[in-house]
Amino acid sequence: MYMNQETVIASIITSLIASVVFWIIFSFIPNTIRYIKMRPRVERDIDDIKMQLFFYIQIPFLQSLHSASLFQSDINDGKLTKSDFEKALFGKCLSRDRCVNEFEHRLLPVGEKLKERVAELDVRLDRIQRYSSFMRMKEILLLKEVGENIHIYEYDEHKDMVDGVEFVAVNPTISYMASNFYDLYLLYHELVDICDSFILINRNMHEKYECTKRKLEKKKFVGYLIGWALVEKKYKKLLELQYAWEKSSKGKVEKKVNDFLELDSLKLVYLRGYLGFLDNKEEFYTLFTSIRGEQEAQEWLSCTNSEEEKRRCFELRNTENKKIIEDKIENT
Repeated sequence: MYMNQETVIASIITSLIASVVFWIIFSFIPNTIRYIKMRPRVERDIDDIKMQLFFYIQIPFLQSLHSASLFQSDINDGKLTKSDFEKALFGKCLSRDRCVNEFEHRLLPVGEKLKERVAELDVRLDRIQRYSSFMRMKEILLLKEVGENIHIYEYDEHKDMVDGVEFVAVNPTISYMASNFYDLYLLYHELVDICDSFILINRNMHEKYECTKRKLEKKKFVGYLIGWALVEKKYKKLLELQYAWEKSSKGKVEKKVNDFLELDSLKLVYLRGYLGFLDNKEEFYTLFTSIRGEQEAQEWLSCTNSEEEKRRCFELRNTENKKIIEDKIENT
């Protein structure tokens, strides 16, 4: 009887070992190989969706349909509020039919632009569903939420007719979309966090730098150090400069500015996107002049001042639009 029990136990253990070996050889290893092969493509597609969502949520801040927004850094740095979106949308409408009377030169019709961006997102969101088995549940749910939110509103202008009479809304803008845009803005930053955690995606050097910079800003210093080690020397110096800026070390900031500008030969005006966090213009104008000369420093200063003036005009006009609409509603 005792020998039979030993035989039974040995048989069970042997069967379990055989099952585990079988599962490893015929299931775990093939699935892992498929995952490693497919996951980089999935990560790239999710990153592409993130960029398309960025293009969508910058539309409220466009000053022209043919140029990028001056608020891109604010979007990426997470500085915007729901109120910022509402103010910006007081300068946007769906079609030129709304650009009449006092709003003739005050509104930018963006209905077609919104539809174009939604179509781009729909294609990518539909395509990535085919690879759901290679996605995490958090990614699936987040992308589903993005897909739902971009379809909350219609982007075609509809005329309200009663007995042949057309009724026109007192507010011709799309400021009513502010909450939805802000929700998508928050989802965008969730996507950014997810994409920054990807390890199989093939990033170019600039993407590696941007990812590492965000880790520094979020005080994820282990990730920052790993990222710093993986970028080329120019970006190392730029990251060291930003680290010194975060630590409020004035002497080190000036030294790191000099180190960075010695490695990058581009004019200051073309580097302003990298150096935009240096907000004390007078102080850094003097430093830039000593490193690159007065002509180049003046070109940088003129360009940044011009961009700031355009931002002020953009915000002022939208505030004026809101006041006009509120006065019309009050007098209706």
